[in-house]
Amino acid sequence: MPLRIVLAIMGTMAFQGSIKWWVIRHRLHHRYTDTDSDPYSAEKGLFHSHMGWIFVKPHYPKLKLIDKSDLNADIIVRLQHKFFLPMSLLYGFVLPAIIGKLWFNDAWMGLLWGGMVARIAIWHCTFLINSLAHYIGDQFYSTDVSARGNFILAMLTNGEGFHNYHHAFPCDYRNGIKALDWDPTKWIVYLLHQYTALVPSIRKISARDIDRARARVALSHSPLAGYARTTDMNVDLPRMTLAEAKKQFMDKPVVVIEGYVVEVGAYAEEHPGGEGLLRAHYGAGDATKAFLKLNNHTAHARGLVEDFRIAEIV
Repeated sequence: MPLRIVLAIMGTMAFQGSIKWWVIRHRLHHRYTDTDSDPYSAEKGLFHSHMGWIFVKPHYPKLKLIDKSDLNADIIVRLQHKFFLPMSLLYGFVLPAIIGKLWFNDAWMGLLWGGMVARIAIWHCTFLINSLAHYIGDQFYSTDVSARGNFILAMLTNGEGFHNYHHAFPCDYRNGIKALDWDPTKWIVYLLHQYTALVPSIRKISARDIDRARARVALSHSPLAGYARTTDMNVDLPRMTLAEAKKQFMDKPVVVIEGYVVEVGAYAEEHPGGEGLLRAHYGAGDATKAFLKLNNHTAHARGLVEDFRIAEIV
């Protein structure tokens, strides 16, 4: 609770919207990256993705599909959302002026540099992730979306510049996974988890999944791309009818995707869109439409579905 309160206050200092406002749009961005439903889609141009989207009347028809239940249930999120404007003015502008007066005997200087200039700098560092981090850099982990990794942007944003990894594995607490990757945010989260009770758990993608993602990208640039697969599709699976699957897996964390029975229980908590999206189809419900049309899934996600297949529908 203490850490979450501090982070909520720090969030108001950025003057970029409340936690609830920001998280909902960030989830929309990840779920529909590079589409018309992406608030800052790179497909609409560099200026639009940087800051042009702010000046366009928002129209997000798929916003209703984004899960907000965890945000609505969080008392800190609710309070910060309710009092966001006065908190932002207090911590983003009044506090710097007070500090300027106490330390330098110049409240106006504190307001100018600690308030206005600092806010503008923070805004544009964030905007650069939405814009340049989708235009310039490497794509080691996914080529499904425009997100890229850029060391210079990582330096400006405390690690967020390693954006290709973030889009490939959004549930991982890290952005830069290599030892020399500049990611202070990762180090702080790890230290708080390791040595305090403030961060009780962290999520980390396995080295195997990371290697597989890199292999898929490498394979996509290979002349063999149309012939090789990163998973063995020739494994014989049990065959059953949909009715048999529903009877056998009633109320179990099992879904049907593209004619295959998929056991998702071990992965449900790590699902970037939340377990609720999977739970809606438990009991061998057909999740094909949700998987293919309602959400943009990466090659890694499609590979996981292949891994979790336990039977074929006939």
